[in-house]
Amino acid sequence: MAEVIERDRRTKFEKDLDARGLLDVARGLTAPRGLLVDELLHQPGKVARGTAIADARREFAAHLAGLRWSAPMIARLLGYRDHTSVLALLRPGGDAPTAAAAAAAFGALAAAAPVEREYVRTCGALELLGLPYAGCGVTASAVGMDKIISKELAALEGVPVLPHVVVRSYQRQAMGPLLKKAARLGFPLFVKPAAQGSSVGITKVKKAADLKRAADYAFRFDTAVIIEKGVDRAREIVCGVLGSAAKASASVTGEVAPKGGHEFYDYEAKYLDDNGMDFLLPAPLAPATAAALRALAVKVFQALGCSGLARIDFLLDPADEKKFWFCEINTLPGFTSHSLYPRLWAKTGLKPAAVLKRLVALALANRAARGRLSTARK
Repeated sequence: MAEVIERDRRTKFEKDLDARGLLDVARGLTAPRGLLVDELLHQPGKVARGTAIADARREFAAHLAGLRWSAPMIARLLGYRDHTSVLALLRPGGDAPTAAAAAAAFGALAAAAPVEREYVRTCGALELLGLPYAGCGVTASAVGMDKIISKELAALEGVPVLPHVVVRSYQRQAMGPLLKKAARLGFPLFVKPAAQGSSVGITKVKKAADLKRAADYAFRFDTAVIIEKGVDRAREIVCGVLGSAAKASASVTGEVAPKGGHEFYDYEAKYLDDNGMDFLLPAPLAPATAAALRALAVKVFQALGCSGLARIDFLLDPADEKKFWFCEINTLPGFTSHSLYPRLWAKTGLKPAAVLKRLVALALANRAARGRLSTARK
């Protein structure tokens, strides 16, 4: 009878956890606290019994972060509105027994999540502690996160970028002239928060009447907005870079091809739609075009002061592959089995283990080089 009751009580959430191999972990965190597995779900308006539910959610999120789940993936599973709630859930602090687990997992989550600002803060903390870490440093990570600054620096090195207009928060109340200036670039336009990842806050705008609404939406996520001339149905070409600024190498190129009704590789296609895109590897390009993009990827890497790893994304005119533009850089690309960066290098001939070995060597070399710098005036 008990087995029948248990079977009947299993919800879709439990079945989903079971399919992912997570049900036993969830039960191990909830049963000792007298909770149901369903209570791991965020349920707005429901009052938690003390800290039991919050602690169970925190430990479960920490477990997922340790498995390299990204913040959006965790948020979706647990029913949170957005991934910032998950980052807040795991942020170290407090006297609860789960605080240690949260602190241990927070760095892994920041690395796995597309919220690169958290990674920048982590880099700063590691710098203060004098510890080596893989990947770009504080400055390059911060610059790479900012679409405005990264495009300006790339353009100074002769890298082609699309025309754009910038609107900052102090200009928001009287941004009409700037929106008109952007409209003169021609449609479609892409309205983006300046320093967000994962296509959060991005809107494809096809007419002037929708520009203000898109800008207001982007301002929900940042204090600056970039309105960029769009290339309709642009091909998105990605390239991995590995090494130091002096000895950086580029991987083969790959192409992200949105499908399933997605007009571009948006948040839903990335995280919510299992069939949101096809990844063409290598990208179907003429050899000369692929070589030019690989050279530009290294140029962007160097212009932004990067070291370690980065993925550089380009937009390519679907009617003429000789026309392409730098789109953005990801200074902390994903490194799971399905992530683009390791797949690019695997196709190039470098297996993930070899990439990691190189990253560790670069991290140690960078730390040693910084350690040799002097702060003395004489």
